[in-house]
Amino acid sequence: MLAFDPMERISVDEALFHPYIHLWYSEKDVNRPAPAPYDHSIDAQNLTVQQWKALLYEEIRDIQQTMTLDEAPSPSGAVDPAGEEGR
Repeated sequence: MLAFDPMERISVDEALFHPYIHLWYSEKDVNRPAPAPYDHSIDAQNLTVQQWKALLYEEIRDIQQTMTLDEAPSPSGAVDPAGEEGR
């Protein structure tokens, strides 16, 4: 996958199906909509360390609410919604 010469490199589509990468491939992740543009206004705020920690905590909590480990792909690459891989 890694080659110094760009002409020798594989494409993005080929990389997604490479055995080393395909373990983590999820059609849902690949085809999701693009994220919203980053709002740089927060960078200009003069916040204390505690306030930055609180903002970071809230951001992580919001992200975790949209994700579940039950959607993790099995080693074969198939998604097991019941979370009972290999049974």
